[in-house]
Amino acid sequence: MTTYVNNARLKVIPQYLKDQPWYKGQVIGKSGSFPLPSMHNKDMHVQLDKIIARAAKIKKGLHKEFPNTSKTDLKSMTRTLHWFNGLIDWTEEEYEDYKAGDQKQVFDTKSEIDAVAYQYDQDLENWLVGYGVTFASDADATEFWRPWFNARTEGTSSINDPADMNSKVTNVAGTTGTTGVLLDMGTTLTSLTTNQTIDFVRQTFQPIIRAFTTFKDSNNGRRMVESKNSFSASKARYTFLGAPELIEELYDVKTYDGEKVRVDGPSVGAVMAAKKIDLVPCDNFTAALEEDGVCQFGFICDFDRNFQKGMERAVAWEADKEIPDINSKWVKKMTSRLLGFSMPYWDGSYYYKPFFHGSFTYAADPE
Repeated sequence: MTTYVNNARLKVIPQYLKDQPWYKGQVIGKSGSFPLPSMHNKDMHVQLDKIIARAAKIKKGLHKEFPNTSKTDLKSMTRTLHWFNGLIDWTEEEYEDYKAGDQKQVFDTKSEIDAVAYQYDQDLENWLVGYGVTFASDADATEFWRPWFNARTEGTSSINDPADMNSKVTNVAGTTGTTGVLLDMGTTLTSLTTNQTIDFVRQTFQPIIRAFTTFKDSNNGRRMVESKNSFSASKARYTFLGAPELIEELYDVKTYDGEKVRVDGPSVGAVMAAKKIDLVPCDNFTAALEEDGVCQFGFICDFDRNFQKGMERAVAWEADKEIPDINSKWVKKMTSRLLGFSMPYWDGSYYYKPFFHGSFTYAADPE
């Protein structure tokens, strides 16, 4: 329990001086990460060189003989490192009190840091997720910043910016998707009537899972879904991104057995979790929880392996004294510097990434 006082002259009651429960990157936290070497401030481009094997040969026989050499290509993957910086400031008196451990000043400073940290997480999530976000009008926009889940089409895809998997997915209506275009899975979720799609989880997500699990890179045989121990793994193999209110609804709506929505049965969200699907709230997707409403979602496999963030500089706070014109003040600066990376997979014609974006209907009115 925390007690607040309005009179600043009263003794401040000790409080839990912890960061507030800000967002803390619920999507970002699912990704992998890799270190980058320390770079100078004006070095803004990073070339991620990945060796993509065109072929791999093994010579089998009774004698020690080697096959013809395999050809490999060194592909240039250029990314822009971006700074994410925040700032709070003190008067000289506030800084002295903070250093001396004055509880009120420490708490006030923690609150200011929390506000910056919350906004940092929101902005970073927007920039890394990238779905439905247009950066063209942003002053810091650059063609070399590649968000993870932008809906890239096949014709404009590259190893540097692979296409989404929509054209590899055939939904239950027999319709094959198109890269860069939201695919309606033809299924319905409802807690109001018996119009919910029977076996909703399988009908909605199995066509996507099938496309992911059957995709094998034609250059090197790498699979999108790592097959080693994947079926017995305890961690989620897939990640579902949806609007926060949709996640809540999925854990509230019960499954439909063909005759009725079973109030004593498992929730749709629980069935998804049992299928090793992790449900993660993401503001970049929308959901219309109304009659005939459209619910968007994103779907990813092996998130930590296929989508990563390169950290050139982790979040750090430091205090500096500014050189004033008239009055001096202290500032507390937050800095971080990083980039995003999507694992590319080659099908013989185009590069793809293991991201699918689709939709289903909520509470369709029965005829």
